[in-house]
Amino acid sequence: MVKTKWLRLTRSVFLDGRHAEEGSIQDVAQPLADDLIGQGSAVQMNFVFRFFARIWFFAGSRTKREEVGTAQVFSQGETAMDRTEKAVELIERAAKLGLRVEFRSGTNILTRTVPVNPEVITLMARQLTDYLPEVRALAQRRAVAALGKNLVGRRIWSKEHGEGTLVDGVDDGTFTISIGAEVRRSDEEETVRRSHSITANAEDLLILVETSPNGCAAHGED
Repeated sequence: MVKTKWLRLTRSVFLDGRHAEEGSIQDVAQPLADDLIGQGSAVQMNFVFRFFARIWFFAGSRTKREEVGTAQVFSQGETAMDRTEKAVELIERAAKLGLRVEFRSGTNILTRTVPVNPEVITLMARQLTDYLPEVRALAQRRAVAALGKNLVGRRIWSKEHGEGTLVDGVDDGTFTISIGAEVRRSDEEETVRRSHSITANAEDLLILVETSPNGCAAHGED
């Protein structure tokens, strides 16, 4: 049986896939409770409160009906929140715990970067799974951006814009590219080719990567 602690939240967080408001009182599994306290996101309630909390927990049916009603109102408010924002916060919380969310070859990966309590891993994984479509999309865009940054300076081709150069990878999964265009002012006879930067979707680009004779990507590319 997992031990728990009664906490008062000092800021809004996500617990078990739901939004918990700042100032609310929560009964949280001990490993996650210790982490929230360590982050300054919660404080542990004193013995007197815990004593009365147990009394409230075993109160009559009227109290339980009131609790159910409150929970229903809370649930209705939660449905209006942006799931992507929740996924972003969960990914950031996981990273602080030493759990990195990654997208590799079409697979959702949770990488442990430091020793983490197994119970914390389980609780965090469950919360991430509740928002897995949004978590996957965010991780995929970040993976594309990281690859783009590694390929800066490479030649690219776009059906819409023609040939150009990769300038940067952006965290939203898009690339910044530089393309050339012929420009001629009305008072000039000759055209001048000038470069300008635009944003393009990664799936709309073909990027040239050259390899060395031993088959490895040049310049340390993966």
